[in-house]
Amino acid sequence: MFRNFLLSVLVVLMAAMPVEATGQVEKAGRVDFVTGEIWFVDASQQKRRPLKGDYLHASDTVVTGADGEAHFDMEDGGYLA
Repeated sequence: MFRNFLLSVLVVLMAAMPVEATGQVEKAGRVDFVTGEIWFVDASQQKRRPLKGDYLHASDTVVTGADGEAHFDMEDGGYLA
């Protein structure tokens, strides 16, 4: 019984683990256009300036300044601007 409990806890912890911790970074889309002040912030809080053609990952946060604009071709066929 204790072993089943530990297995259940392990499954829950693995499901809650950030994608980067497993070594797999899921691509959410690709930058089609970018101008002005814009950054991607990853799950470890590292900032990077995106360029056209860069990937947006599922765990990234997009941060823009007052003049920032970006367009994304999404992996599911959508388009965000």
